Amino acid sequence: MNAALDPNHADKPQPASQTQRPASQNPAPRQAVELKVSRFESVTSLLLAVMLLLGCFAMLLLAIWLLSGEPHQHSPERPFPTLSSSAAPGKSQRDFLPPSPDEIVKLQEPTLEEAIVQISKVAASAAASTDHLLASRQSDGGNDGLADGRHWDRDGVSEDRGPKHDFVPEHARWEIAFNAKSKQDYARQLDHFSIELAAFGGGKAGIDTATSLASNPTAGHIGDPSTENRLHFSWKRQNPLLQYDRQLLAAAGIDTEGREIIRFIDDSLRQKLLSMEQLACEEAGKAFPQSIRKTYFECVSVSGKYQFRIVEQRYQIGR
Repeated sequence: MNAALDPNHADKPQPASQTQRPASQNPAPRQAVELKVSRFESVTSLLLAVMLLLGCFAMLLLAIWLLSGEPHQHSPERPFPTLSSSAAPGKSQRDFLPPSPDEIVKLQEPTLEEAIVQISKVAASAAASTDHLLASRQSDGGNDGLADGRHWDRDGVSEDRGPKHDFVPEHARWEIAFNAKSKQDYARQLDHFSIELAAFGGGKAGIDTATSLASNPTAGHIGDPSTENRLHFSWKRQNPLLQYDRQLLAAAGIDTEGREIIRFIDDSLRQKLLSMEQLACEEAGKAFPQSIRKTYFECVSVSGKYQFRIVEQRYQIGR
């Protein structure tokens, strides 16, 4: 209070320590902070956006499913066989239709006259097929067979009627197979080995033969079967090659209706097959030919040439 009344007091300078702070005690000025989005925040935002999008899509699918209603399961109906559209009016196509006149004719039994005609044809064919056998018996004094003991039967298979042996003859133990891609290929194989096709029986006397099958099928005829001594074979079952045989014989002008088809093996091919069979048998340590029961030959093409090979050889039990 006294100082305020003293006029000299205001003119006195204040000490520096009381009016100003040292420079070292003044606070440092604040720097401006720059705000920016971090990488973590960017990734997090992306994931949240994707999750939100997937959730909206799921909700959309749920709404569609609820509005469409529950699916109905339809059991598949088994289709019924339907007849043609020619059913009578007022009747279902599943109704029974009476057979046509053509079908009735096929279902009827043959009349007595037709049966007699058919029996006569069969009897004539059977009688004619044995004409050459009767001629053979008369020419050789009653011997039912050829010169080497073989005879002709209805199946076209050679059977031994001559002296009995302690081994199976060739015509009974051999089986020959051909691998042909076409009729022409089959014909070339037969011509290569000089194998002749032949037909007999069917109300015609003698044996009709065909040669040069691949190029120019040529027909031949054997009037007296007792003079034929070549080995011959026939097919045991129906197969495409049998149809080729008939087609090749027909190309030579030989009728095959109701006739037996056989193949003649010449003596040179027979000796070649015998040599192959003997070599295979001796290599197996077996006695030739007593031990052999079956030999299977197969015609194959090697370097553009045809040749036979032995596929399998079976032996007698205990020999």
